Amino acid sequence: MISFLKNFFNFKTYSKKKITKNFFSLYTSEGTQILTQLLFAPLMLYFWGARDFGIWLFLISIPNIFLIFNINFQAAAVQEITILNSQKKYLQSNKIFQNSIIFSFVNIFVITLLIAIAFVFNFLDLSILDEFSNFELKLILVFFILSIYLNMFQGIFQTGINSIGKLYINYNISSYTDLVSKFLIAISGYYFESLIYPAIIYFITSLLRFVLYFYFFLLNNKYLKISIKERSLKIFLKLAKLSVGFTLDVINFLIRHSLIIFIIGIFLEPHIIGYVVTVKTLFYFFPARFFDKLRDISLYEFASLFGENKMSFIKDNIIKFNIIIFLLLSLFISMSYLIGPFIYNTWTDNKYELSIFFLTIVLFDVFFFILRNSIVAFYMSVNRYIFLGTSDFLITCLITSLFYFSLLKDNSFNEAFIFIVIGSFVSLLVTIVYHLYNFKNLKKKI
Repeated sequence: MISFLKNFFNFKTYSKKKITKNFFSLYTSEGTQILTQLLFAPLMLYFWGARDFGIWLFLISIPNIFLIFNINFQAAAVQEITILNSQKKYLQSNKIFQNSIIFSFVNIFVITLLIAIAFVFNFLDLSILDEFSNFELKLILVFFILSIYLNMFQGIFQTGINSIGKLYINYNISSYTDLVSKFLIAISGYYFESLIYPAIIYFITSLLRFVLYFYFFLLNNKYLKISIKERSLKIFLKLAKLSVGFTLDVINFLIRHSLIIFIIGIFLEPHIIGYVVTVKTLFYFFPARFFDKLRDISLYEFASLFGENKMSFIKDNIIKFNIIIFLLLSLFISMSYLIGPFIYNTWTDNKYELSIFFLTIVLFDVFFFILRNSIVAFYMSVNRYIFLGTSDFLITCLITSLFYFSLLKDNSFNEAFIFIVIGSFVSLLVTIVYHLYNFKNLKKKI
């Protein structure tokens, strides 16, 4: 597979060693993630039950809602640093990195302010958590909030690691800490009845992940310094502008998944949350994560090629990249219909009844989502993602509102999810039109 992709694409900037490590780590980490998800849901259902599993998923959605307001400086900084490093402009890349650090503190301040406002004015509907004591709920949320802060700061070190193309480090840390976290959270239900303890485990593994990113950043970093001495308002504003599209992309993802789960928790029973999450885990997040990693590898390569002004290679590889994504995705959709229901029922021990209608909704949603992401890969790699990110954000806000009002009218979640699929399809169409227009004038436009 590795040799095929290296020959299929005209990627010149990767060393053989680096591309091999990245692809090997892609598959091993993906295997670890699959193992994690395959174990997590049935273990949670066994040790905690369908209701508590749903409540846990609802709790997890709360910190993710606040991350909607997190500025995604990391992605923009990585691509900018990669381009500058390919041009041997190490001083400039270091300035980008140091100004990206400032974003971490800005994010911390904004998130802290929003959390305070939300709880002081009781903006969150937490009626599903009425069985918790006030002390328990506050303690759980404190551990979640601390985990949010760690996640924000670790983005600094991820920026440094990813900007030198060592994506395998990121994959390995993320995959293995997630495996440990979910396994310990699940089996804690055997020893404890309170969800405080899995919240503590969630925080400790977040701390471990932070420490590992810090260590490997120090181990592999050559040019970037953890400092804000090179702070510049001009560079900060440039990063802010470049971050718009990436930030909106993260917001879109959080709205479509975490906020949707939160909305379901307001209107429906906890076991419905577990059902929706398990179906999306198997038929949406598995393929999305796999294809996202392929995209991540292409982002570094496209940025390097762009920095070297090899536009012909870029044009050639965009077409080839999208062809292979389409073929692999079509295979996944076909296999999902053939053996998906059997795998799902076996996996969940028939705790939920899989609807073919809902399965179809999820498969269409992930099909449109992944195709769009494969097309926008190049524009993300060269920090030209503002229009596509903004258009997708507006579509997401509209379809989420329709989803909310659909449940408010007592419609089934199947009917409500149709709006999500429509939104994904419209976003794909907008992306295709934008790409066809810009692809013809690629050198002039970029």
